[in-house]
Amino acid sequence: MWQAIMLEVGNEPLVLVFILIAAFISATIHSVSGLAGALILLIFLIPIFDIKTSVPIISVSMIISNLFRAWLFKESLIYPIFFSIICSALPGMILGTILFIYLSKEIILLIFSIFLFISIPLRRIFNKKGWQVNNWGYLSLGSVYGLVGGLVMGAGLILAPFFLASGLISAQISAIASLLGLIMNITKGLLFGMSPLLGTSLVILGLMMGLCSIPGAYFGRWILKYVSIKFQKLIIEGIMILGAIFFLYQYFE
Repeated sequence: MWQAIMLEVGNEPLVLVFILIAAFISATIHSVSGLAGALILLIFLIPIFDIKTSVPIISVSMIISNLFRAWLFKESLIYPIFFSIICSALPGMILGTILFIYLSKEIILLIFSIFLFISIPLRRIFNKKGWQVNNWGYLSLGSVYGLVGGLVMGAGLILAPFFLASGLISAQISAIASLLGLIMNITKGLLFGMSPLLGTSLVILGLMMGLCSIPGAYFGRWILKYVSIKFQKLIIEGIMILGAIFFLYQYFE
């Protein structure tokens, strides 16, 4: 099995080390910002694998990462918001993942880029207007989040403007997003496992990455004590801009 994993990374030990370090870094940033850990990891992996290979690997990795982060931030979980979102999100998760399996990688890259470019002004508009979202509003948002989340990584960014406008702090965002992400990636992992996209060696690689994310989550939680809400918002927006440009570049390459 070890030989199969090495074959996936081109028999380059340094590439495997890079992937595991990337898992640590993305988990650290994820704990600080509360969102976009999978998106950051995807940016690291696409130069090594194509997008239709990277996403299934990350889905496996994020099961462990989100499970651990959900436990780490469990005291900050706001249950009404979580249940409002997940109730309507599950059908969309299934449909979005099936679409991902059958769409071309070029279309997926374009969808990623457009999604992120739209998210940037949306977050600012909601913050400026100071719009609040109640539980019924989150129930409506859940269906959109689920569909987009099944299709792309970083779907939590859809919820970011609404979380921030509702006055949630980073620990609360991390708690909700990690539990949503756990259910999202279990769903995606099961569907990918029934497709040709996710073999045994890639599952094991994803699990290795997930284990490397655990110390990153601890480190990120420690950093979180020393950064301001404004800085956290800048991190989220910076990731949005970087990701949008990166995926657009990959599309035209």
